[in-house]
Amino acid sequence: MRTSTRTKNAVWPMVRGQIVNWSCFFALLSYVHGRLSPHLHSPILLVAEPCWTVKDHEKITQFVFEKFKPPGFVIVDSALVSLWAYSVVNACVVDVGYDKVDVTAIADFSISLAGRGVAIRNCGGDAMTRQLLKMLAGKGFTKDMCEQLKRSSICEIPPPDAKLPGLSEAPDEVINPADATSTGALGSGPGQRVSAGALGESPLVPGPGTQVGDGAKDDIESDGVLDVAGIVAAGNKKMEEFLARKEKEKQRR
Repeated sequence: MRTSTRTKNAVWPMVRGQIVNWSCFFALLSYVHGRLSPHLHSPILLVAEPCWTVKDHEKITQFVFEKFKPPGFVIVDSALVSLWAYSVVNACVVDVGYDKVDVTAIADFSISLAGRGVAIRNCGGDAMTRQLLKMLAGKGFTKDMCEQLKRSSICEIPPPDAKLPGLSEAPDEVINPADATSTGALGSGPGQRVSAGALGESPLVPGPGTQVGDGAKDDIESDGVLDVAGIVAAGNKKMEEFLARKEKEKQRR
């Protein structure tokens, strides 16, 4: 495993997921096995990189049985492990590593082998750290500081079509009339509550621009049907007039 600070004489057993130094890789396996100190009859499960070939699996299996002599040994693909973790059958697994990204398509637990031998370079975590360093070098940031910033909760990678905060434009038409009538928002979902009503001003009442009609009716009661929504929207003065008229009609009856 690599760190953000590389040492001059370091030897890496794997580069972009591929095993490039077998003696160093076997030494790493022996170190991990010794640190775990499993029982003599403990089986071993090893999570494999997507780019490992069948010959790589054979060499690792031979070494494990000859060196550790476990009762059982299995190599599981990392993409399948992700599928089992989420209890799904079909998925596109995107594994972002240090200096590469692996993309695997799986259908009914069957891995599509096309393109798995080569990982996508310069798309991993180190590429993001270098991009942050390029953007923030003028503000005195170092690579270690950018690494800490990347790991913090304030760092986020939006999708390619996402609009930056403060630059989103309001749509020309009302997408959700119900939200427009009650809150002034132009629709439901993120980025829609950008109108005057959504910023704390009075909510829109029945009138132009809403589906209630082109103009608010003067009479709160039409054809003997009481418009409760109209009473609430009209305000206290209109409500008092309506209640006074009702009281006079009651006295006349």
